[in-house]
Amino acid sequence: MKQKLRYVQRKLGTFYLPILLALFVVISVLISWTSIRPKQYSFQLNEVAQETIRATRTVEDTEQTKINKQVASDSVVDIYHYDSEIVNQQLDYITNFFSAIRVVAGKSSADIGMALGKVSSDDSTTSKNYVATMEDRVQFFRKSLDETNKNIKDYAVFIPDWAISAVLSANDTQLTNYETVLHQIVQEEMSTSIKESNLTEVTEEADKRLFYYNFTDKERELLEELLNNAIISNNVLDTQATERAKEAAADAVNPVKILQGQVIVQKGQVINTTDIKQLELLGMMNSTPSYHVLLGYIALLAIVVIVLAKNYYRELKKCTTEDQKETVATQTTAFVFFFIISLIGLVVIQLIQARGTDEVGLLFPVGAITYLVYRATHKMRYALGTLTFLPIFALFIYQTESNLLQVIIVFSFYLLVGMIGFVLALQADKRELSMKHFLSVVIIHVLAISPLVLYSNYEIYSKPVVLMLIFSVINAIETVLIPVIVEPYVEYLFEDSSVLLLTELSNPNQELLKQLITIAPGTYHHSLMVANISANCVEAVGGDSLLARVASYYHDIGKIEHPLFFIENLPAGMESPHKLLTPYESKEIIFGHVTKGVKILEQHGLPQPIIDVCAQHHGTTLMKYFYAEALKSDPDAKEEDFRYPGPKPQTKEAAIINLVDSAEAATRAMKEPTLEKVEKLVHGLVMSRVEDEQYIECNLTIQELKIVEKNIVTSLNGTFHSRIEYPTINKKGSK
Repeated sequence: MKQKLRYVQRKLGTFYLPILLALFVVISVLISWTSIRPKQYSFQLNEVAQETIRATRTVEDTEQTKINKQVASDSVVDIYHYDSEIVNQQLDYITNFFSAIRVVAGKSSADIGMALGKVSSDDSTTSKNYVATMEDRVQFFRKSLDETNKNIKDYAVFIPDWAISAVLSANDTQLTNYETVLHQIVQEEMSTSIKESNLTEVTEEADKRLFYYNFTDKERELLEELLNNAIISNNVLDTQATERAKEAAADAVNPVKILQGQVIVQKGQVINTTDIKQLELLGMMNSTPSYHVLLGYIALLAIVVIVLAKNYYRELKKCTTEDQKETVATQTTAFVFFFIISLIGLVVIQLIQARGTDEVGLLFPVGAITYLVYRATHKMRYALGTLTFLPIFALFIYQTESNLLQVIIVFSFYLLVGMIGFVLALQADKRELSMKHFLSVVIIHVLAISPLVLYSNYEIYSKPVVLMLIFSVINAIETVLIPVIVEPYVEYLFEDSSVLLLTELSNPNQELLKQLITIAPGTYHHSLMVANISANCVEAVGGDSLLARVASYYHDIGKIEHPLFFIENLPAGMESPHKLLTPYESKEIIFGHVTKGVKILEQHGLPQPIIDVCAQHHGTTLMKYFYAEALKSDPDAKEEDFRYPGPKPQTKEAAIINLVDSAEAATRAMKEPTLEKVEKLVHGLVMSRVEDEQYIECNLTIQELKIVEKNIVTSLNGTFHSRIEYPTINKKGSK
């Protein structure tokens, strides 16, 4: 698959990235269209809603907020405070009242008569004979409240005439006693706060205190009337404090908001005036659709495109070979591929949410996706980019079907489990399914959802909480299982040496291997031997043994062009066709099995590592036999003309196959091989390759070469050891 991708990359050249990113933007918009498309609504009062409508943004209902503030302000009770001056005022009223009584009681009948207009000042006889009645004196007292006794009018105006008459009838001693008692009781009762609500209770208590004095029933009744007028509420309305309290109450009222994601109209619900009002506030009653979400989504895509392009061209500057450039392009392609797959997954979950299960968003395996991106690109920045951008894209896709709280929970959960799942995945063996790893991922997921459950303020045993916990555990299972199941296929898509591809290529029914078996059976057998030995050696030094095995199967595929020019394919008794050629012609045929092999592998679309092994399995070694033959006829023959075109081995696998290929062929040609002969042969090959600097461009160390040499000797000695000749037994009586 990667070979096909490389073919496309080579065909498009510099246009590959722009086309890839353009497709990414177009496909992303198409996938998410149902969530980001500009929506246009038409609503009528008392109409049945055809779909569930959620608020597209958060807005304040200023009119309702104003009403709520007024209600809060009006509900504030007036604030009163205790005023000690009222006590003194009432005591003064009592003092002035009794002073006025004494004055009225001391007035002559003539003065009262003239004041009331009953006696003329010119008629001295009548004035002398006039006797003022008690009613006249009470009337005179009442009249004085508007003239000389205005200061006690507020107190005395409500005292009944019978009480005024009784006080006017009392002697001075009684008046003094009344005044003293009233002063004591009023001062004591009004020394504490008296509200209108408990005024009756206080006056009743004051009346009871009169029983402690030696008064007649008539006197107590009189004093009760005077007390009831003297004792009043001493709490004064604090206008400023009350106003401040009203303002504070109004300020404490939270603005009435329609939250993004809040259901405004439920499907099947009859639209009422409240719904219409909320829709108008949201601007959803307008005939013009809103493009805010779409533009925001495109802006987010633009950021992703810019980041990808910048990273691509920065990495491209570091590349020195075409293969490295193609690898960078493949990494970008892998990221785009997984991002599109993720968007499809988010949209599917959004469709499930539309059926009423908001918590289902927690099922999206962001940790598994992040890990797979890392495995496909082998770059941390792509994995972190996935962690960063995927939750933001989820905000756009989920915004139409989830309430804002649930979107926040899902966003936070994606960030937490994405990072944690990524770290855990990096620490675990990529194909290992251990109970310890599984339990650790589950526990981490449950811990990640716990603070979000508490933040949501749901009841602990409510359905949403149970669903959130269940979905988080399922997400943990996905995080563990999806990489194990999907990773081989990811490698198949984006890696040359994927297990699935190499296993497929190792099948003898592959077209090229069938040709090799049919046309060059000796080479095929040689390749099998090289494959077995190379795989063991590569595994011993920590390389890719499967790649080494499969590459060995194909390393001599070029020999199918001229199979008889290679001794392993030559039938017994047949002379080598090289005897009919000059050394120069022979060496071109021998060289050709490398160059032709590379072309054959490229034509059949085999992975680049296998092609590289074919090109490097002889390095730039000297074809000693034909060089020696050339020197016989041409002493001036150049050594470089008889060296393989290379390049030298670039990897451990290529270097080991290079060594095993020569060792196996040389041992096969050896007469009566022994352990000592094989050891000497292999050691000589190793030393000659080291001296020839064949392994200076790969990462194979001297210590590893020793391990490889030992393994080659063991394998060859076990394969080509001397065998005893079984005797022929003649049966008795045989002729």
